[in-house]
Amino acid sequence: MKTMKCWLFLFVLLTVSLLKAQELQQVVTIGKEMHSPDWYRTQAKLWDAETLKDPKNEASWENYYRSIRNLSLMAGDEESKKFSESVMNQIVKDVERYIPESFTYNLIN
Repeated sequence: MKTMKCWLFLFVLLTVSLLKAQELQQVVTIGKEMHSPDWYRTQAKLWDAETLKDPKNEASWENYYRSIRNLSLMAGDEESKKFSESVMNQIVKDVERYIPESFTYNLIN
């Protein structure tokens, strides 16, 4: 019975840790802190969702842009690099549309 409880506890603990979603984190340049491409992809999705919630939030746009830029720098093939660059160009256009006179726009443009 004790063994069964131990296994059940371990199973629940493992399940909870696997189900815990990655949270929004500030994205900095690769020179300061490097993560896996999957981490940057997840952060890009999360920050993109934040930009949809509040298009005037400069921090959201900057973190979204940085996550895509870091993916571009880590891209192993030309197709991935071109895709990342097209997303970055679209982000710049969107930032120009929503917050044209901002520090973030001038930073990423």
